[in-house]
Amino acid sequence: MALLDELWTPAIYPLLALDGVMVLLPDYLNRQRTAGLHVAYELRFRGGPRYRLQVDDGTATLTGAGRPVDCWVMADPAVFLLLGYGRVSRRSQVLRGRMLAGGRKPWLALAASEAA
Repeated sequence: MALLDELWTPAIYPLLALDGVMVLLPDYLNRQRTAGLHVAYELRFRGGPRYRLQVDDGTATLTGAGRPVDCWVMADPAVFLLLGYGRVSRRSQVLRGRMLAGGRKPWLALAASEAA
């Protein structure tokens, strides 16, 4: 029982919810705002998986990470969920170091938040 308690800590709950959110992520894309956009993102979650989000002319595809991307975004899983639900501001989380962006074109992280 102690092993089960150790595995099911509160820190794992956002990671479990994240799996379901990531499946739906391409459907949240604003197709009008992303028309003509061709960009690849890598979403990195501390203590969890990495995903690659490819946006091509208003259509998004989610796959596993590994191929080259234009921009990567690293975030705490709970922060990513709260940001997606509009419960926290991106600026406050960046200032606290809970969310970072990088890659060849890090400014694309700003475009991603406006495309949803």
